[in-house]
Amino acid sequence: MRILALHGYTQNSHIFSKRLGAIRKACGKECEFVFLDGPHVLTLADVNFGNMDVQETQPEPTDPELIPRAWWRSDDAGTKYRGLEESLLFLRDHLVKEKYNGVFGFSQGATMAALLAAVLERPALAAQYNLLTDGQMPHPPFEFCVVVAGFIPRDPSLAGIFTEASVDGPAGLHTRSLHIIGATDILVTPERSQPLIDASTKARVEQHLGGHFVPATGPWRTFFKAYLNAKSDDEAAAVSSPSSTNSGTSTPVTSAL
Repeated sequence: MRILALHGYTQNSHIFSKRLGAIRKACGKECEFVFLDGPHVLTLADVNFGNMDVQETQPEPTDPELIPRAWWRSDDAGTKYRGLEESLLFLRDHLVKEKYNGVFGFSQGATMAALLAAVLERPALAAQYNLLTDGQMPHPPFEFCVVVAGFIPRDPSLAGIFTEASVDGPAGLHTRSLHIIGATDILVTPERSQPLIDASTKARVEQHLGGHFVPATGPWRTFFKAYLNAKSDDEAAAVSSPSSTNSGTSTPVTSAL
């Protein structure tokens, strides 16, 4: 099972890999997580360093493992995303060469994961965002999409992917999706996640009692192992819920999503 992993705003592939370390260990050799860096390097002008997705990052770091990255930047109003098209092209070029069963994203990366999964379902959308290669889709639709603290984009030009039908299919995300929300998440609140859940026709929703992080206690590790290794939608739906227990290590939050 190969899983594409997309980090949150101000994180990077190394940091997100560390954050998922306990989950990766629990999943074992059956699951191969591949972590990519968002193509946009963030600076002090982009990031509020007192309020971020990751504690390890320091102002203007030079260590590649600590450099904060993003899949897009937002304008001051948060309604225009700069650089997202570049990120989609970056992911297209990667997916032409590498194949995955599913995608797993956190926060900004969760929204990118859902966008990518939705676009791969509909060739007309892929063409609209210049994601076809020689007239062909760059990658088959994902089998599943894991969305941790995800949300519908505030940029109206992108929100339509989930809210407007196209010539080749109805609106929304139709890939099997797992939406994980934090009951006390103050950055991506459950209310903010709900429209994306509503737009997902094969959604499963699980809630942990914490804030803005990927839950990773024992019950959640057991759950992720079973869910990510499921061979069918029915098998995934039958995995027991971990939601009655608390979760894991808290991750500080960031603005600019």
